Amino acid sequence: VKTVKNSNPYITYITAKPDGILNEDESSANDTVAPTVTNVSAPTILATSATIRFDAYDNAASQLNAAVYYAASSDYNSAASSTRSKYTNISAPKYVSTGTVGSSTTAYITIAGLTKSTQLSPVVYKYAVEVCDITGNCNFKEQSDGTPYQLTTANGPAIVSGSIVPSNGA
Repeated sequence: VKTVKNSNPYITYITAKPDGILNEDESSANDTVAPTVTNVSAPTILATSATIRFDAYDNAASQLNAAVYYAASSDYNSAASSTRSKYTNISAPKYVSTGTVGSSTTAYITIAGLTKSTQLSPVVYKYAVEVCDITGNCNFKEQSDGTPYQLTTANGPAIVSGSIVPSNGA
């Protein structure tokens, strides 16, 4: 088991591996199987953000990490040498707990800072989901034919917090 400390002395990260030893929350000491990712969708798409939904399952761990890779279609590099480098952005990693080993969970990750569509110019984003277990087995999920998932941002105003006062003072 490799222990890595970052600059915060109160946080210790444990990275387990398929080493024949039962580490952390592993139920199998030789876990070499990546988590399963299914039912990827974008159920909530706004002008400048979108929520990505997916189901995750792992046969040997209940703690998973997930992230969404995304790029505007104009920035997507289909000729890149690695799958991950096709995308120009990555969401903040999210901790996902399945509750118990061998069960699945539904997770949501919101990506923000997207460019909104206009009536004349829709903005399409391509995205994929990556889920990794504690042993470092990762599943980079695109559609079954190997193409990225797609979403088109909404046309309309971005969400504004607070009240809006008309300029005429009315």
